[in-house]
Amino acid sequence: MPQYEMDGKYEPEFKALDAFTQAYIEAMFWTSEAPGVTTEEWQATEDHNEGSIPGDVGFSDLAPEALATIVKQCARFQVNMAADLAICYTGHHRNGMAYGESSAGHDFLLTRNGHGAGFWDRFESGTPEAEAADRISDACRGMPEMDCYLGDDGKVYVS
Repeated sequence: MPQYEMDGKYEPEFKALDAFTQAYIEAMFWTSEAPGVTTEEWQATEDHNEGSIPGDVGFSDLAPEALATIVKQCARFQVNMAADLAICYTGHHRNGMAYGESSAGHDFLLTRNGHGAGFWDRFESGTPEAEAADRISDACRGMPEMDCYLGDDGKVYVS
């Protein structure tokens, strides 16, 4: 299975974001896009592919106010959960890979939006990292989901 690569990943504005926020944005597009569906095809469907966004949109299509909301929420989350995130950053995924800011940003979106994976399933049970991840998961579940949608102006917004 090919790895997902978001359009706009190499733009200076995206690269200037911290790794946590970059990963959050990539996960948002990855979980929301209808792969292989162009904007033109997507707009032609009455149901707009059941709430997805077209597969040919990316970071450059993100509305400035949507980006500002994402940046603010990611920053606030990192501050509020700093102690538990620091514990997680000392650990490794169940698969042995180091756990860092990119992993956490990705997991923030997945856990917050109830995608069936996220902080709570990254570490071996009974470890300090798993306990911290459980606390982070509880905090995420207390937040409203953040979905994205394509506006009439062709920009991607969040709700």
